[in-house]
Amino acid sequence: MDDLERETRHIDELVAQIIPENRYPEVSVGAEIGREIVEYEIAEKKERTASTLDTTMASARKVMRKRWHTLRRLADLDVGMEGRENL
Repeated sequence: MDDLERETRHIDELVAQIIPENRYPEVSVGAEIGREIVEYEIAEKKERTASTLDTTMASARKVMRKRWHTLRRLADLDVGMEGRENL
């Protein structure tokens, strides 16, 4: 038995193991969007969301840092609570 026959027999055995319960649904081509494209778009959207979240968190940290420094300065100046209400 040569290599080609052995390979063909091996592939035939693997194909025979495919049953409806363990296979992916059919993916059409053409006008419909295939499964791979949808999965890629979901991953891309998650990446953009994470990037936006990182930017938002960085901005929030800047604001909180400024407020913290303002409160420290007020504490150093010993300003009462009435001076902190507008922060």
